[in-house]
Amino acid sequence: MGVLVGKKAPLFKAAAVVNGTEIVSDFSLGQYIGKKY
Repeated sequence: MGVLVGKKAPLFKAAAVVNGTEIVSDFSLGQYIGKKY
């Protein structure tokens, strides 16, 4: 496998726990592109 540092992450959706309490079934990092958290 080659080096992935510095490359864009692939877009995907997955279940995730947000803020330690909220379960999100279709979380995607793509919804945060260009936004501040």
